[in-house]
Amino acid sequence: NEKDADVVVLNTCSIRDHAESKLYDRLGPLSNQKQKGKQQAIVVAGCVAQQEGEELMRRIPEIDVVMGPQYIPRMSDLLTSVLSGTSHQVVATDPTLLTEDLAQPVRNHAVRAWVNVLYGCNEHCTYCVVPYTRGVEQSRSMESILSECQDLARRGYREVTLLGQNVDAYGRDLIPQKRTFADLLIFLNQHLLGSGLERIRYVTSHPRYFSPRVVDAVAN
Repeated sequence: NEKDADVVVLNTCSIRDHAESKLYDRLGPLSNQKQKGKQQAIVVAGCVAQQEGEELMRRIPEIDVVMGPQYIPRMSDLLTSVLSGTSHQVVATDPTLLTEDLAQPVRNHAVRAWVNVLYGCNEHCTYCVVPYTRGVEQSRSMESILSECQDLARRGYREVTLLGQNVDAYGRDLIPQKRTFADLLIFLNQHLLGSGLERIRYVTSHPRYFSPRVVDAVAN
């Protein structure tokens, strides 16, 4: 029940129509309750939080934490800093932060699972807001991705979909040794043989970076 909750988290998506207006409509009643003395923490998370940043605090000063999607794993720490009095308010929207989320995500299917391999995007297509709300491309390590896939296999999953705004750009940012998406596919295939996973899929591809090595990796 929202009225009885100690913490209310509004997780937002900029891609949807009128996202900002809908957010402010939800924040209005929550703000009014805090002005009347209600002890309740308000967190605005996700892409609208990343996009609006301090403007949200300026318009609704009753908000306690504004954080981009990359800060979800740190929500507890950010809230603690506010509730303990260390900080009055927190705006966490550094687009370059990449934090491995160690929490088990909620899976809505018994045998198929999504696995993030790449966050953000560098393309800046004229019609797309993603680079401005999710930041620059940041690849997870191959070892981290493998570990998640192995855990899924042990839990009975039979198919994983590797997820990124532009999966073909995977690894360009990994330093010192750059990797490619083909390298990732080959690596996962080698280490997941016999694990129980029967299929590895991926979305979304960009034709600029789709290479013959990816075709060969899929074929083999």
